[in-house]
Amino acid sequence: MLPMHRTTRNGRPEYDDEDKYTKRSWSAPRVLKSRILRKPLVRVLLVASLLVTIYILYTHRTPRPGPEVVERWQQNGGKYDAGNDPRVVRDEKNNEVIQDQQVKDAAANKKASDKDATANKKAGDKDAAAEPPAGEPLKFPLEDEADWQIMNELLDDDTVEKQRVIDDTLHVDSRAEPKYEGGRPAPKQQVDDAARQKPFIHDAEAIPQKFAPSPAKAHPASSTDQPLFVQTPPFATLTNADTVWASRQQNVVAAFQHAWKGYATDAFGKDEYRPLSHSGHDWLPGGIGLMIVDALDTMMLMGLPTEYAEAREWVATKLNFNKNGEVNLFETTIRVLGGLLSAYHLSGSDKLYLDKAVDLADRLMGAFQSPSGIPYSDVNLAGGARHGYGNAGVSSTAEVTTLQLEFKYLSYLTGDKKYWNAVEKVMKRMKELESSSSLEGSNALDGLVPIFINPQTGRFSGQEIRLGSRGDSYYGKLTKDHNTFLRVYSKYCTMHNFHINPLYPLQTAEYLLKQYLQTSKTEPLYRQMYDTAVSGIKSHLVAYSHPSNLLFMGELLSSQTSPKDLHPKMDHLVCFLGGNLALGATEGRSLSKGKMKPRDREDLFLGQALTETCFEMYNVTATGLAPEIAYFERGLDTDQIARRVLNKQYGLKDDIVIKPRDAHCLLRPETVESLFVFWRITGENKYREWGWKIFQAFEQHTKLPGGGYAALNDVTEVPSRKQDRMDTFFLAETLKYLYLLFSPKDIIPLEHYVFNTEAHPLPIFKPQW
Repeated sequence: MLPMHRTTRNGRPEYDDEDKYTKRSWSAPRVLKSRILRKPLVRVLLVASLLVTIYILYTHRTPRPGPEVVERWQQNGGKYDAGNDPRVVRDEKNNEVIQDQQVKDAAANKKASDKDATANKKAGDKDAAAEPPAGEPLKFPLEDEADWQIMNELLDDDTVEKQRVIDDTLHVDSRAEPKYEGGRPAPKQQVDDAARQKPFIHDAEAIPQKFAPSPAKAHPASSTDQPLFVQTPPFATLTNADTVWASRQQNVVAAFQHAWKGYATDAFGKDEYRPLSHSGHDWLPGGIGLMIVDALDTMMLMGLPTEYAEAREWVATKLNFNKNGEVNLFETTIRVLGGLLSAYHLSGSDKLYLDKAVDLADRLMGAFQSPSGIPYSDVNLAGGARHGYGNAGVSSTAEVTTLQLEFKYLSYLTGDKKYWNAVEKVMKRMKELESSSSLEGSNALDGLVPIFINPQTGRFSGQEIRLGSRGDSYYGKLTKDHNTFLRVYSKYCTMHNFHINPLYPLQTAEYLLKQYLQTSKTEPLYRQMYDTAVSGIKSHLVAYSHPSNLLFMGELLSSQTSPKDLHPKMDHLVCFLGGNLALGATEGRSLSKGKMKPRDREDLFLGQALTETCFEMYNVTATGLAPEIAYFERGLDTDQIARRVLNKQYGLKDDIVIKPRDAHCLLRPETVESLFVFWRITGENKYREWGWKIFQAFEQHTKLPGGGYAALNDVTEVPSRKQDRMDTFFLAETLKYLYLLFSPKDIIPLEHYVFNTEAHPLPIFKPQW
């Protein structure tokens, strides 16, 4: 039966209200509502209400720090901004992030209870109290001290339940108790006293068979009486005369020992260390000594006889390069060959290291057997197979031009010029491509070169120019057809802990300058090539952010791209360039030793501004650690407005945008490298203070309780989940540069040494030919 309805005067049917399965097509309230909305006064009132609501929300938003706070930050040498992220709790006094309101309350109670005990302390002791004695854990704000007190109580009892609580708190997985390879419990043998008294051991049989991992504490002061390294000219003392910096120096030593303890317990002898799973991984069966050889000279500089003797024993008895497998030429050269050559020099010519270096270099020479002389990216250590990246078989421009320091120094030591000739042929080809725009396959732009080169033809492949991954070492360190390859290659490098350097012009400029310095300035051609590259960088890659005018280095996706279309993306890897520019402006001399040319002053200013930007990349995050990649605001076009929305979502500084996929931190060294160079050249303490703040962030957010440090997934979150990796460069570079930053200036002086791109110091020499 059809539902009952009636017809209204406008011809529309109205159904009976009692029929639940039909609905009205017309009703009086709907007509009334429509008539009301048509009235102009009603519309004006609705718009006014919306505007009032927006005003109220805006005026009651989370306030930014007041002028007095900003002034204090600027007086301290940096424009510190902890952000406005509403998800974290901040100290009302200095706007720094604390993890939990309960921790804050607990700290306040602890502060009140300790008030009487600290009332009689002198005002002059305030700063000294903030510095922990050598070897003791760092002193963090009271909020964190309360948290660590709870942690220490848990660590007193290693029951499964309490270990689970620790794991949940730190976002780690402790798994089973640490074991050596083969499943045997970690031994707890005492170190032979003879090894401590005689750190220079050249007889493998005289070295004890096993050494227990060192306790995570600073090396005793007596170690400075028996240094583990020699240098020219000799240094006066290893310990800083200032007790504050001496204490900080020893805390870096303690951090190295803590990191080494985890590696030695869980994965000793492995190329890579996975601290969360307590395991390791080798590039080839048996390993090629990545972690151990990379850390050798750091142990020697820090004066750690136990760790050094343990590492040298492994090199003497276990390290073997006769392996049927492929390795990356660049990574193996800077880490292993560079580490062996540095250890040879610092040890006072221990023949073990030179013999191993020659053996490795001879095996790597196969990579240079290409029609053009441009080396292939990978080479088989047993001979035979060698190839480039991807189906195109190309090599990285940065990588093939970042081999010269190591191979030239090896020729100097052995008197065999074949190593020198191999890498020199690469540089001659680069000079030809750079200086002749009419040469087929050149594609250079004012000294800036594309990021790929073909070993078969000796020509550049593509037009992309950048200073980060694949471009940085050539200068200090692309066509759209290569975009897919770049993405796949970057993933490959990340999986294998390779350096992903988006700075091709920069990385090249690094070794152009350092080749000139390494050979006692006897090759002025490389200084000219460096100056040309820096001019191109300043003309095409330098940009400023909005609204704070932070200087950064962008990327050109093509050599034909206009600078105004510069891609506002900068990798953390670019941050080494600030120190490299300072090194080029002064050639290692202190600013107090003579006048500077206008061009050099300009380069020094550029380096200072870039280093400040890199430090700001740390300051804008909740953890105080920098992301892998940052983007910079440049204007208010549609794309920038979209990024600004993302920026506000994370509560970051207006100038810097950190995307979720780029927010990880791998414990990289580039910023502290520049801080070290600027401290040596300018003598300004602000660079040491910045370095100390970065070190504290490493200690607070990446340190694992049982030993080792771990990378972070997201630097914008507190707490941040950790990644199962501790790269070799954390021991070889990050901690080494921090140690030298807090050490006396006459240790490894910049006028007498150059650091390779893996921070291995090599002495300056005069060529024999």
